Amino acid sequence: MRALIARDLADANLAGFSADRRFATAYNAALQAAHRAIACAGYRIMSKVGHHRVSLESTELVLGKAVHNYVDYFETCLRPLDAAPGGVP
Repeated sequence: MRALIARDLADANLAGFSADRRFATAYNAALQAAHRAIACAGYRIMSKVGHHRVSLESTELVLGKAVHNYVDYFETCLRPLDAAPGGVP
Protein backbone atom coordinates (compact mmCIF):
# COMPACT_ATOMS: atom_id res chain seq x y z
CA MET A 1 0.00 0.00 0.00
CA ARG A 2 2.93 2.35 0.62
CA ALA A 3 3.88 2.02 -3.05
CA LEU A 4 0.33 2.95 -4.11
CA ILE A 5 0.39 6.03 -1.86
CA ALA A 6 3.82 7.07 -3.16
CA ARG A 7 2.72 6.58 -6.77
CA ASP A 8 -0.44 8.64 -6.28
CA LEU A 9 1.52 11.44 -4.63
CA ALA A 10 4.02 11.43 -7.49
CA ASP A 11 1.23 11.39 -10.10
CA ALA A 12 -0.54 14.26 -8.33
CA ASN A 13 2.50 16.41 -9.11
CA LEU A 14 2.53 15.69 -12.85
CA ALA A 15 1.95 18.84 -14.85
CA GLY A 16 0.21 16.93 -17.66
CA PHE A 17 -2.84 16.13 -15.53
CA SER A 18 -5.72 18.52 -15.05
CA ALA A 19 -6.06 20.22 -11.67
CA ASP A 20 -9.11 18.16 -10.76
CA ARG A 21 -7.35 14.89 -11.71
CA ARG A 22 -4.29 15.88 -9.66
CA PHE A 23 -6.53 16.65 -6.69
CA ALA A 24 -8.42 13.35 -7.05
CA THR A 25 -5.12 11.48 -7.16
CA ALA A 26 -3.80 13.30 -4.08
CA TYR A 27 -7.12 12.68 -2.32
CA ASN A 28 -6.83 8.96 -3.09
CA ALA A 29 -3.32 8.94 -1.61
CA ALA A 30 -4.65 10.60 1.55
CA LEU A 31 -7.53 8.14 1.78
CA GLN A 32 -5.19 5.16 1.35
CA ALA A 33 -2.87 6.58 4.02
CA ALA A 34 -5.89 6.94 6.32
CA HIS A 35 -6.86 3.32 5.68
CA ARG A 36 -3.31 2.21 6.44
CA ALA A 37 -3.23 4.13 9.74
CA ILE A 38 -6.60 2.71 10.72
CA ALA A 39 -5.50 -0.84 9.84
CA CYS A 40 -2.28 -0.41 11.83
CA ALA A 41 -4.45 0.52 14.83
CA GLY A 42 -6.34 -2.76 14.37
CA TYR A 43 -9.51 -1.46 12.74
CA ARG A 44 -11.16 -1.73 9.34
CA ILE A 45 -13.61 0.62 7.66
CA MET A 46 -16.54 -1.08 5.94
CA SER A 47 -17.29 -0.06 2.35
CA LYS A 48 -20.63 1.67 2.81
CA VAL A 49 -22.14 5.04 2.07
CA GLY A 50 -20.07 7.57 4.00
CA HIS A 51 -16.97 5.41 4.38
CA HIS A 52 -14.70 8.19 3.10
CA ARG A 53 -15.87 10.53 5.86
CA VAL A 54 -15.63 7.76 8.47
CA SER A 55 -12.10 6.99 7.29
CA LEU A 56 -11.03 10.60 7.70
CA GLU A 57 -12.67 10.99 11.10
CA SER A 58 -11.17 7.71 12.30
CA THR A 59 -7.70 8.78 11.20
CA GLU A 60 -7.78 11.61 13.69
CA LEU A 61 -8.87 9.18 16.40
CA VAL A 62 -5.97 6.78 15.74
CA LEU A 63 -3.25 9.36 14.97
CA GLY A 64 -4.31 12.15 17.31
CA LYS A 65 -4.68 15.90 17.07
CA ALA A 66 -1.51 16.27 14.98
CA VAL A 67 -3.50 15.36 11.85
CA HIS A 68 -6.55 17.51 12.64
CA ASN A 69 -5.79 20.22 10.04
CA TYR A 70 -5.31 17.62 7.30
CA VAL A 71 -8.50 15.79 8.22
CA ASP A 72 -10.38 19.07 8.35
CA TYR A 73 -9.08 20.05 4.90
CA PHE A 74 -10.17 16.81 3.26
CA GLU A 75 -13.54 16.90 5.02
CA THR A 76 -14.02 20.41 3.62
CA CYS A 77 -13.26 19.01 0.18
CA LEU A 78 -16.01 16.41 0.63
CA ARG A 79 -18.74 19.01 1.22
CA PRO A 80 -19.36 19.79 -2.48
CA LEU A 81 -19.52 16.05 -3.15
CA ASP A 82 -22.17 15.66 -0.44
CA ALA A 83 -24.44 17.90 -2.49
CA ALA A 84 -23.80 16.00 -5.73
CA PRO A 85 -26.24 13.34 -6.91
CA GLY A 86 -25.31 10.13 -5.15
CA GLY A 87 -23.33 11.92 -2.41
CA VAL A 88 -19.94 10.84 -1.12
CA PRO A 89 -18.99 7.18 -1.43
